[in-house]
Amino acid sequence: MSDGLIRRREELGRARAALAAAGCDYALLSSLANVTYASQWEVPVPLGAGAELAWGGPLLLVAARDEAAWLIVPNGSESAARAEAAVDGIIGFETFDSFTATDARQSYLD
Repeated sequence: MSDGLIRRREELGRARAALAAAGCDYALLSSLANVTYASQWEVPVPLGAGAELAWGGPLLLVAARDEAAWLIVPNGSESAARAEAAVDGIIGFETFDSFTATDARQSYLD
């Protein structure tokens, strides 16, 4: 892991330590501020039609006792998250697509 990535993961380490101290094994972070802080990826603020058509915003699943964190994002944000987030994995879910029939709700739940 590069020095830059190690520095970018300091916030994730702080979040993980706080969760472990609280007795958590895992946490699912959902607020824009918490996901942005721990992942180092600036979560887009939901505005306009995109916010109305999405079934869920980005989430961050953090293992409190292991070195693992997964960012769960709408597929429209997946490439930006992959480029910027300091996490172990990105899981994308389908959202509204005007060209392909999708069940955004079920994709989010899956």
